[in-house]
Amino acid sequence: MSVSLNATFTGAAPSDPEFDHPAGASIVRAVRDAVMTEGWVAEEFDNWRDAGWSFRCSNGPARLEFVVSAVGENDWLVQVAPDAVPGRLGRAFGKHPSASPDAVFGLSRLVHRVLSKETQYHGFRWRWDGPPRSDSDQEPVPAP
Repeated sequence: MSVSLNATFTGAAPSDPEFDHPAGASIVRAVRDAVMTEGWVAEEFDNWRDAGWSFRCSNGPARLEFVVSAVGENDWLVQVAPDAVPGRLGRAFGKHPSASPDAVFGLSRLVHRVLSKETQYHGFRWRWDGPPRSDSDQEPVPAP
C-alpha cells in the first residue's frame, strides 16, 4: 500500500519574518495557512530535526504530516504522509496508517497548488514512497 508522497522542487524561498534557521519557514507557513483556509485543522509548525519545518494536520479522521527541508541552496524536499504508520506488529494486530492514500493525495494536491502558484518555484517532481527522480510526475497523482 502506498504511504507517502514526496516532492522536490527548486526556487529561492522568501525570508520569513520570524525564523531564519532552518531555511523554509516561509514555505511551511504558506502551506499551513492554505491548509487551514481549506478547512483542515492544523497544529503550529515546528522545527523538524533542525533541517526543516513540519506540521501535523487533520481533515475528518485523516491525520497527516507535512515536512519541508532544504536539500541545497535553493532545492527543496517535501513529504506528505500519515502522521502515524504502524510497524509490522501493529499491522499484524489490525492497525492502519492514520491517513489513507487518498487523503495523502488530497493534501499533496493542495500543497502543489500552493507552491506552484508561486512563480519562483519550479521543477516539481512527485513520487509515491521514494525519492523523486527525473522521470517522476510533475504533479501529484493518485496512488498506484
